Amino acid sequence: MVSYPQYCTPVGIASDAILQAKLPQGVKRWIALDLSKQSCWICVLDAQGMVLMHESHSLAAAKRSSLLRKFCPGDLVIMEASTGTFALARALNARDDVMAVVINTNRTELNKSKKKTDREDSLWLARVLLRTPLAELPLVSIPTDEEMDERNLVSLYHTLTNEHAMQANRLHALFHTSGNPQVSKEYAIGTKDGRRQAIGKYLSNVDLYAAKTIDMIMRVQEERIEQLQKKLAGICKKHDAMAMILFSLPGVSTICAATIIAYANDIMRFHSGKQFAAYCGLVPKVNQSGQRDAKRKISKEGQSSLRKVLVEAVYAILRVKANTPFHQKYRALRKRGLPGRKAAVAVARKLAQTIYALLRNGELYTLEDEQEQESMDAYYARKRIKHIGLYKNFGEKVKQHMNRLKTLESITSRELAVT
Repeated sequence: MVSYPQYCTPVGIASDAILQAKLPQGVKRWIALDLSKQSCWICVLDAQGMVLMHESHSLAAAKRSSLLRKFCPGDLVIMEASTGTFALARALNARDDVMAVVINTNRTELNKSKKKTDREDSLWLARVLLRTPLAELPLVSIPTDEEMDERNLVSLYHTLTNEHAMQANRLHALFHTSGNPQVSKEYAIGTKDGRRQAIGKYLSNVDLYAAKTIDMIMRVQEERIEQLQKKLAGICKKHDAMAMILFSLPGVSTICAATIIAYANDIMRFHSGKQFAAYCGLVPKVNQSGQRDAKRKISKEGQSSLRKVLVEAVYAILRVKANTPFHQKYRALRKRGLPGRKAAVAVARKLAQTIYALLRNGELYTLEDEQEQESMDAYYARKRIKHIGLYKNFGEKVKQHMNRLKTLESITSRELAVT
Protein backbone atom coordinates (compact mmCIF):
# COMPACT_ATOMS: atom_id res chain seq x y z
CA MET A 1 0.00 0.00 0.00
CA VAL A 2 1.23 3.48 -0.88
CA SER A 3 2.09 5.61 2.15
CA TYR A 4 1.36 9.33 2.13
CA PRO A 5 0.20 12.04 4.56
CA GLN A 6 -3.43 12.00 5.69
CA TYR A 7 -4.09 15.43 4.19
CA CYS A 8 -3.24 14.06 0.72
CA THR A 9 -5.75 12.04 -1.27
CA PRO A 10 -5.20 9.25 -3.82
CA VAL A 11 -7.16 11.29 -6.38
CA GLY A 12 -4.94 14.32 -5.71
CA ILE A 13 -1.73 12.32 -6.00
CA ALA A 14 -2.94 10.65 -9.22
CA SER A 15 -3.97 14.02 -10.65
CA ASP A 16 -0.56 15.46 -9.78
CA ALA A 17 1.15 12.58 -11.62
CA ILE A 18 -1.08 13.10 -14.65
CA LEU A 19 -0.38 16.84 -14.57
CA GLN A 20 3.38 16.27 -14.68
CA ALA A 21 2.95 13.87 -17.61
CA LYS A 22 0.61 16.13 -19.60
CA LEU A 23 2.40 19.42 -18.85
CA PRO A 24 6.11 18.56 -18.53
CA GLN A 25 7.01 22.24 -19.00
CA GLY A 26 4.89 23.22 -16.02
CA VAL A 27 1.64 25.15 -15.57
CA LYS A 28 1.42 28.48 -17.35
CA ARG A 29 -2.05 29.64 -16.30
CA TRP A 30 -4.31 28.75 -13.35
CA ILE A 31 -7.99 28.86 -14.30
CA ALA A 32 -11.18 28.51 -12.24
CA LEU A 33 -14.66 27.91 -13.66
CA ASP A 34 -17.74 28.61 -11.56
CA LEU A 35 -20.69 27.00 -13.33
CA SER A 36 -24.34 27.96 -13.00
CA LYS A 37 -27.32 26.62 -14.96
CA GLN A 38 -26.82 28.63 -18.16
CA SER A 39 -23.45 30.36 -17.85
CA CYS A 40 -20.11 30.24 -16.08
CA TRP A 41 -17.51 32.68 -14.76
CA ILE A 42 -13.92 32.21 -15.93
CA CYS A 43 -11.02 33.54 -13.87
CA VAL A 44 -7.47 33.20 -15.26
CA LEU A 45 -4.37 33.88 -13.13
CA ASP A 46 -0.68 33.92 -14.01
CA ALA A 47 2.17 32.60 -11.84
CA GLN A 48 2.29 35.91 -9.90
CA GLY A 49 -1.44 35.79 -9.12
CA MET A 50 -2.35 38.59 -11.51
CA VAL A 51 -5.79 38.36 -13.12
CA LEU A 52 -5.43 37.89 -16.88
CA MET A 53 -9.12 37.29 -17.61
CA HIS A 54 -12.29 37.46 -15.53
CA GLU A 55 -15.48 37.20 -17.56
CA SER A 56 -18.76 35.36 -17.97
CA HIS A 57 -19.48 32.91 -20.75
CA SER A 58 -22.56 31.03 -21.93
CA LEU A 59 -22.82 27.25 -21.44
CA ALA A 60 -25.22 26.79 -24.36
CA ALA A 61 -24.34 23.98 -26.76
CA ALA A 62 -23.85 26.48 -29.61
CA LYS A 63 -21.32 28.40 -27.48
CA ARG A 64 -19.44 25.33 -26.17
CA SER A 65 -16.79 25.37 -28.91
CA SER A 66 -15.99 29.04 -28.30
CA LEU A 67 -15.66 28.29 -24.57
CA LEU A 68 -13.19 25.47 -25.20
CA ARG A 69 -11.11 27.71 -27.48
CA LYS A 70 -10.37 30.02 -24.56
CA PHE A 71 -8.05 27.40 -23.05
CA CYS A 72 -4.41 27.32 -24.10
CA PRO A 73 -1.57 24.79 -23.75
CA GLY A 74 -0.28 24.72 -20.18
CA ASP A 75 -3.62 25.55 -18.53
CA LEU A 76 -4.62 23.98 -15.20
CA VAL A 77 -8.39 24.24 -14.70
CA ILE A 78 -10.38 23.71 -11.50
CA MET A 79 -14.16 23.43 -11.06
CA GLU A 80 -16.58 22.75 -8.24
CA ALA A 81 -18.46 19.44 -8.30
CA SER A 82 -21.92 20.27 -9.68
CA THR A 83 -24.29 19.45 -12.52
CA GLY A 84 -22.50 19.61 -15.86
CA THR A 85 -19.05 19.84 -14.33
CA PHE A 86 -17.88 16.33 -15.17
CA ALA A 87 -18.85 16.55 -18.86
CA LEU A 88 -16.86 19.77 -19.27
CA ALA A 89 -13.92 18.33 -17.33
CA ARG A 90 -13.82 15.26 -19.58
CA ALA A 91 -13.91 17.48 -22.67
CA LEU A 92 -10.92 19.48 -21.39
CA ASN A 93 -8.97 16.39 -20.32
CA ALA A 94 -9.41 14.97 -23.81
CA ARG A 95 -6.76 17.51 -24.86
CA ASP A 96 -3.10 16.62 -24.38
CA ASP A 97 -2.04 20.11 -23.29
CA VAL A 98 -4.76 21.02 -20.72
CA MET A 99 -5.50 19.51 -17.30
CA ALA A 100 -8.88 19.82 -15.54
CA VAL A 101 -9.68 18.79 -11.96
CA VAL A 102 -12.89 18.84 -9.89
CA ILE A 103 -12.95 19.86 -6.21
CA ASN A 104 -15.34 19.22 -3.35
CA THR A 105 -15.67 22.71 -1.88
CA ASN A 106 -17.45 21.37 1.22
CA ARG A 107 -14.05 20.15 2.39
CA THR A 108 -12.10 23.38 1.81
CA GLU A 109 -11.83 26.66 3.65
CA LEU A 110 -14.79 28.97 3.19
CA ASN A 111 -14.66 31.99 0.96
CA LYS A 112 -13.91 34.81 3.43
CA SER A 113 -15.23 37.52 1.12
CA LYS A 114 -18.38 39.28 2.31
CA LYS A 115 -19.61 39.31 -1.28
CA LYS A 116 -21.00 35.92 -2.34
CA THR A 117 -21.27 35.94 -6.13
CA ASP A 118 -20.20 33.61 -8.91
CA ARG A 119 -17.61 36.17 -9.96
CA GLU A 120 -16.05 36.27 -6.47
CA ASP A 121 -16.21 32.49 -6.15
CA SER A 122 -14.28 31.98 -9.39
CA LEU A 123 -11.53 34.35 -8.21
CA TRP A 124 -11.30 32.63 -4.82
CA LEU A 125 -11.17 29.18 -6.45
CA ALA A 126 -8.41 30.25 -8.83
CA ARG A 127 -6.33 31.55 -5.90
CA VAL A 128 -6.86 28.28 -4.00
CA LEU A 129 -5.57 26.40 -7.05
CA LEU A 130 -2.54 28.67 -7.41
CA ARG A 131 -1.34 28.35 -3.82
CA THR A 132 -2.24 24.69 -3.06
CA PRO A 133 -0.62 21.52 -4.46
CA LEU A 134 -3.07 19.17 -6.16
CA ALA A 135 -2.24 16.33 -3.75
CA GLU A 136 -3.51 18.45 -0.84
CA LEU A 137 -6.76 19.53 -2.49
CA PRO A 138 -9.93 17.49 -1.78
CA LEU A 139 -10.36 16.47 -5.41
CA VAL A 140 -13.08 14.12 -6.56
CA SER A 141 -12.68 11.46 -9.21
CA ILE A 142 -14.01 12.41 -12.63
CA PRO A 143 -16.30 9.55 -13.75
CA THR A 144 -16.15 8.19 -17.26
CA ASP A 145 -19.13 8.24 -19.63
CA GLU A 146 -19.84 4.61 -18.72
CA GLU A 147 -19.78 5.38 -14.99
CA MET A 148 -22.08 8.38 -15.51
CA ASP A 149 -24.57 6.18 -17.40
CA GLU A 150 -24.54 3.68 -14.53
CA ARG A 151 -25.00 6.44 -11.96
CA ASN A 152 -27.90 7.90 -13.95
CA LEU A 153 -29.63 4.50 -13.95
CA VAL A 154 -29.14 4.13 -10.19
CA SER A 155 -30.34 7.69 -9.55
CA LEU A 156 -33.41 7.17 -11.75
CA TYR A 157 -34.26 3.96 -9.90
CA HIS A 158 -34.09 5.61 -6.47
CA THR A 159 -36.12 8.58 -7.75
CA LEU A 160 -38.84 6.28 -9.07
CA THR A 161 -39.01 4.25 -5.86
CA ASN A 162 -39.35 7.46 -3.83
CA GLU A 163 -42.16 8.67 -6.10
CA HIS A 164 -43.85 5.26 -5.84
CA ALA A 165 -43.76 5.55 -2.04
CA MET A 166 -45.28 9.05 -2.28
CA GLN A 167 -48.21 7.73 -4.32
CA ALA A 168 -48.69 4.90 -1.82
CA ASN A 169 -48.85 7.46 1.00
CA ARG A 170 -51.51 9.40 -0.92
CA LEU A 171 -53.54 6.24 -1.24
CA HIS A 172 -53.16 5.59 2.48
CA ALA A 173 -54.46 9.13 3.10
CA LEU A 174 -57.59 8.36 1.06
CA PHE A 175 -58.30 5.30 3.19
CA HIS A 176 -57.74 7.28 6.38
CA THR A 177 -60.11 10.08 5.34
CA SER A 178 -62.74 7.48 4.43
CA GLY A 179 -62.52 6.10 7.98
CA ASN A 180 -60.55 2.93 7.17
CA PRO A 181 -57.05 3.33 8.64
CA GLN A 182 -56.78 -0.45 9.14
CA VAL A 183 -56.37 -1.03 5.39
CA SER A 184 -52.59 -0.58 5.54
CA LYS A 185 -52.38 -3.61 7.87
CA GLU A 186 -54.85 -5.79 5.99
CA TYR A 187 -53.55 -5.23 2.44
CA ALA A 188 -50.20 -4.59 0.81
CA ILE A 189 -50.93 -1.24 -0.83
CA GLY A 190 -47.53 -1.31 -2.51
CA THR A 191 -48.62 -4.24 -4.71
CA LYS A 192 -51.03 -4.27 -7.64
CA ASP A 193 -53.34 -6.98 -6.24
CA GLY A 194 -53.38 -5.48 -2.75
CA ARG A 195 -54.47 -2.09 -4.10
CA ARG A 196 -57.18 -3.59 -6.29
CA GLN A 197 -58.73 -5.52 -3.41
CA ALA A 198 -58.52 -2.62 -0.93
CA ILE A 199 -59.96 -0.05 -3.35
CA GLY A 200 -62.86 -2.32 -4.32
CA LYS A 201 -63.75 -3.11 -0.70
CA TYR A 202 -63.33 0.14 1.21
CA LEU A 203 -63.66 3.17 -1.10
CA SER A 204 -66.94 4.67 -2.20
CA ASN A 205 -67.68 6.49 -5.46
CA VAL A 206 -66.48 9.78 -3.96
CA ASP A 207 -62.86 8.66 -3.62
CA LEU A 208 -62.90 5.94 -6.27
CA TYR A 209 -61.73 8.15 -9.16
CA ALA A 210 -58.77 9.51 -7.17
CA ALA A 211 -57.82 6.02 -5.97
CA LYS A 212 -57.93 4.55 -9.48
CA THR A 213 -55.83 7.44 -10.80
CA ILE A 214 -53.19 6.81 -8.13
CA ASP A 215 -53.35 3.08 -8.88
CA MET A 216 -52.74 3.75 -12.59
CA ILE A 217 -49.73 5.96 -11.81
CA MET A 218 -48.30 3.31 -9.49
CA ARG A 219 -48.72 0.59 -12.12
CA VAL A 220 -46.69 2.58 -14.63
CA GLN A 221 -44.04 3.26 -12.00
CA GLU A 222 -43.86 -0.43 -11.09
CA GLU A 223 -43.30 -1.39 -14.72
CA ARG A 224 -40.46 1.14 -15.03
CA ILE A 225 -38.97 0.01 -11.71
CA GLU A 226 -38.97 -3.61 -12.89
CA GLN A 227 -37.20 -2.61 -16.11
CA LEU A 228 -34.61 -0.61 -14.17
CA GLN A 229 -34.01 -3.52 -11.82
CA LYS A 230 -33.07 -5.66 -14.83
CA LYS A 231 -30.69 -2.95 -16.05
CA LEU A 232 -29.10 -2.72 -12.59
CA ALA A 233 -28.67 -6.49 -12.63
CA GLY A 234 -26.87 -5.97 -15.95
CA ILE A 235 -24.45 -3.61 -14.20
CA CYS A 236 -23.66 -6.37 -11.69
CA LYS A 237 -23.10 -8.89 -14.47
CA LYS A 238 -20.82 -6.47 -16.30
CA HIS A 239 -18.70 -5.96 -13.17
CA ASP A 240 -19.05 -9.59 -12.13
CA ALA A 241 -15.87 -9.89 -10.03
CA MET A 242 -16.80 -6.83 -7.94
CA ALA A 243 -20.42 -7.99 -7.69
CA MET A 244 -19.38 -11.45 -6.48
CA ILE A 245 -17.46 -9.87 -3.58
CA LEU A 246 -20.40 -7.63 -2.68
CA PHE A 247 -22.91 -10.49 -2.87
CA SER A 248 -20.75 -12.50 -0.44
CA LEU A 249 -22.01 -10.11 2.25
CA PRO A 250 -25.35 -11.20 3.69
CA GLY A 251 -28.16 -8.80 2.93
CA VAL A 252 -26.57 -7.18 -0.14
CA SER A 253 -29.13 -7.15 -2.96
CA THR A 254 -28.91 -6.39 -6.66
CA ILE A 255 -29.84 -2.75 -6.04
CA CYS A 256 -27.27 -2.35 -3.27
CA ALA A 257 -24.47 -3.95 -5.30
CA ALA A 258 -25.27 -1.93 -8.44
CA THR A 259 -25.33 1.32 -6.44
CA ILE A 260 -21.95 0.59 -4.86
CA ILE A 261 -20.47 -0.34 -8.25
CA ALA A 262 -21.80 2.82 -9.88
CA TYR A 263 -20.59 5.26 -7.22
CA ALA A 264 -17.45 3.52 -5.93
CA ASN A 265 -16.18 1.75 -9.02
CA ASP A 266 -12.49 2.45 -8.38
CA ILE A 267 -12.11 1.74 -4.67
CA MET A 268 -8.40 2.63 -4.82
CA ARG A 269 -9.28 6.33 -4.93
CA PHE A 270 -10.08 6.11 -1.22
CA HIS A 271 -7.11 5.85 1.14
CA SER A 272 -9.05 4.18 3.97
CA GLY A 273 -12.36 2.68 4.98
CA LYS A 274 -13.09 5.81 7.01
CA GLN A 275 -12.76 7.96 3.90
CA PHE A 276 -15.13 5.66 2.00
CA ALA A 277 -17.61 5.88 4.91
CA ALA A 278 -17.28 9.67 4.77
CA TYR A 279 -18.01 9.50 1.02
CA CYS A 280 -21.23 7.72 1.96
CA GLY A 281 -22.04 10.42 4.56
CA LEU A 282 -21.91 7.92 7.44
CA VAL A 283 -19.38 9.69 9.67
CA PRO A 284 -20.47 11.89 12.60
CA LYS A 285 -20.03 15.63 12.63
CA VAL A 286 -17.41 16.72 15.16
CA ASN A 287 -17.45 20.06 16.97
CA GLN A 288 -14.29 20.36 19.06
CA SER A 289 -12.99 23.42 20.89
CA GLY A 290 -10.83 23.42 24.03
CA GLN A 291 -12.21 20.91 26.53
CA ARG A 292 -15.39 20.44 24.52
CA ASP A 293 -15.49 17.50 22.12
CA ALA A 294 -18.99 16.94 20.80
CA LYS A 295 -19.88 14.33 18.19
CA ARG A 296 -23.17 15.04 16.53
CA LYS A 297 -25.38 13.40 13.92
CA ILE A 298 -23.91 11.95 10.72
CA SER A 299 -22.75 14.46 8.13
CA LYS A 300 -25.01 13.18 5.30
CA GLU A 301 -22.47 14.54 2.83
CA GLY A 302 -21.47 12.51 -0.20
CA GLN A 303 -23.74 10.11 -2.03
CA SER A 304 -27.20 9.78 -0.49
CA SER A 305 -27.99 6.75 -2.67
CA LEU A 306 -25.03 4.86 -1.17
CA ARG A 307 -26.08 5.76 2.34
CA LYS A 308 -29.64 4.62 1.68
CA VAL A 309 -28.74 1.19 0.28
CA LEU A 310 -26.18 0.53 3.03
CA VAL A 311 -28.71 1.22 5.78
CA GLU A 312 -31.26 -0.97 3.98
CA ALA A 313 -28.60 -3.70 3.69
CA VAL A 314 -28.08 -3.57 7.46
CA TYR A 315 -31.76 -4.32 8.10
CA ALA A 316 -31.53 -7.19 5.59
CA ILE A 317 -28.42 -8.52 7.35
CA LEU A 318 -30.19 -8.46 10.72
CA ARG A 319 -32.91 -10.70 9.27
CA VAL A 320 -30.32 -13.37 8.40
CA LYS A 321 -30.05 -16.07 11.07
CA ALA A 322 -26.35 -15.79 11.83
CA ASN A 323 -24.04 -14.27 14.40
CA THR A 324 -21.95 -11.96 12.23
CA PRO A 325 -19.95 -8.99 13.58
CA PHE A 326 -22.77 -6.79 12.26
CA HIS A 327 -25.32 -8.58 14.46
CA GLN A 328 -22.97 -8.32 17.45
CA LYS A 329 -22.38 -4.59 16.95
CA TYR A 330 -26.10 -3.88 16.57
CA ARG A 331 -26.97 -5.78 19.76
CA ALA A 332 -24.19 -4.03 21.68
CA LEU A 333 -25.42 -0.60 20.57
CA ARG A 334 -29.01 -1.44 21.47
CA LYS A 335 -27.93 -2.56 24.95
CA ARG A 336 -26.27 0.82 25.41
CA GLY A 337 -29.67 2.42 24.84
CA LEU A 338 -29.14 3.60 21.26
CA PRO A 339 -32.39 3.75 19.22
CA GLY A 340 -32.78 1.16 16.48
CA ARG A 341 -32.37 3.61 13.59
CA LYS A 342 -29.19 5.15 15.01
CA ALA A 343 -27.77 1.71 15.74
CA ALA A 344 -28.48 0.64 12.14
CA VAL A 345 -26.68 3.73 10.81
CA ALA A 346 -23.67 2.94 13.02
CA VAL A 347 -23.63 -0.63 11.69
CA ALA A 348 -23.93 0.76 8.15
CA ARG A 349 -20.68 2.61 8.73
CA LYS A 350 -19.03 -0.67 9.77
CA LEU A 351 -20.51 -2.27 6.64
CA ALA A 352 -19.03 0.47 4.45
CA GLN A 353 -15.59 -0.05 5.97
CA THR A 354 -15.91 -3.83 5.49
CA ILE A 355 -16.88 -3.35 1.84
CA TYR A 356 -13.84 -1.13 1.34
CA ALA A 357 -11.50 -3.77 2.82
CA LEU A 358 -13.03 -6.61 0.76
CA LEU A 359 -12.90 -4.71 -2.53
CA ARG A 360 -9.39 -3.40 -1.93
CA ASN A 361 -8.05 -6.88 -1.11
CA GLY A 362 -10.23 -8.74 -3.62
CA GLU A 363 -11.55 -11.14 -0.97
CA LEU A 364 -14.93 -12.72 -0.25
CA TYR A 365 -16.63 -12.14 3.10
CA THR A 366 -15.93 -14.95 5.59
CA LEU A 367 -16.34 -15.52 9.32
CA GLU A 368 -13.58 -16.69 11.65
CA ASP A 369 -15.84 -19.00 13.65
CA GLU A 370 -16.16 -22.32 11.76
CA GLN A 371 -19.68 -23.10 12.98
CA GLU A 372 -20.93 -19.65 12.04
CA GLN A 373 -19.23 -19.98 8.66
CA GLU A 374 -21.03 -23.27 8.09
CA SER A 375 -24.37 -21.56 8.74
CA MET A 376 -23.32 -18.80 6.34
CA ASP A 377 -22.43 -21.40 3.69
CA ALA A 378 -25.91 -22.85 4.06
CA TYR A 379 -27.30 -19.33 3.63
CA TYR A 380 -25.20 -18.82 0.46
CA ALA A 381 -26.48 -22.11 -0.93
CA ARG A 382 -30.06 -20.81 -0.90
CA LYS A 383 -29.35 -17.10 -1.47
CA ARG A 384 -31.14 -15.92 -4.61
CA ILE A 385 -30.29 -12.60 -6.25
CA LYS A 386 -33.11 -10.93 -8.17
CA HIS A 387 -32.72 -11.05 -11.97
CA ILE A 388 -29.41 -12.92 -11.56
CA GLY A 389 -30.26 -16.24 -9.90
CA LEU A 390 -28.63 -18.30 -7.18
CA TYR A 391 -25.50 -16.75 -5.72
CA LYS A 392 -23.56 -20.03 -5.85
CA ASN A 393 -24.25 -20.39 -9.59
CA PHE A 394 -23.29 -16.77 -10.22
CA GLY A 395 -20.08 -17.21 -8.22
CA GLU A 396 -19.14 -20.33 -10.18
CA LYS A 397 -19.64 -18.53 -13.50
CA VAL A 398 -17.52 -15.60 -12.32
CA LYS A 399 -14.73 -17.91 -11.16
CA GLN A 400 -14.76 -19.75 -14.51
CA HIS A 401 -14.64 -16.41 -16.33
CA MET A 402 -11.72 -15.20 -14.20
CA ASN A 403 -9.86 -18.48 -14.77
CA ARG A 404 -10.34 -18.13 -18.54
CA LEU A 405 -8.95 -14.59 -18.42
CA LYS A 406 -5.91 -15.79 -16.47
CA THR A 407 -5.35 -18.60 -18.96
CA LEU A 408 -5.57 -16.21 -21.93
CA GLU A 409 -3.21 -13.79 -20.20
CA SER A 410 -0.73 -16.60 -19.58
CA ILE A 411 -0.92 -17.80 -23.19
CA THR A 412 -0.48 -14.23 -24.49
CA SER A 413 2.55 -13.63 -22.27
CA ARG A 414 4.16 -16.87 -23.44
CA GLU A 415 3.54 -15.96 -27.09
CA LEU A 416 5.06 -12.54 -26.57
CA ALA A 417 8.05 -14.12 -24.89
CA VAL A 418 8.55 -16.45 -27.86
CA THR A 419 8.38 -13.66 -30.42
